[in-house]
Amino acid sequence: MKLIAGGLNGHYLQEIQGLSIGKTESVKAAVAYASSDPILFQNCWAHKIKLTFWGRYDRGVPVTTTILEKFLSRKSPNYVCKLEGDLGDLVSGLDI
Repeated sequence: MKLIAGGLNGHYLQEIQGLSIGKTESVKAAVAYASSDPILFQNCWAHKIKLTFWGRYDRGVPVTTTILEKFLSRKSPNYVCKLEGDLGDLVSGLDI
C-alpha cells in the first residue's frame, strides 16, 4: 500500500500505474470529488481488475453521474462504488 497524494507528498498515480497493471488483482481507491473518468478506473475496466471506489455524496460537489453510470452499466460485483455523505445528509454510506 502506498499513499498517493500528488503535490502533497510528491507521489503521483501515473508513476506506479503502468508498472503494476499486470501484477494487480484489485484496487481500492478513495477519491473525494471525482468529476471525470479517472485513468485509474479506465485501466481497471480495460484489464478486468476488481475496483472498489469510495467517493463523496453531498450537495456541494458530488461524484458525477457519468461515473455512477459506468459502475451501474458494468453490473458486476467486481466494480463497487461506495458513496459517503456528510453527517447531516440523509444519505450516508450509499452503495451502488
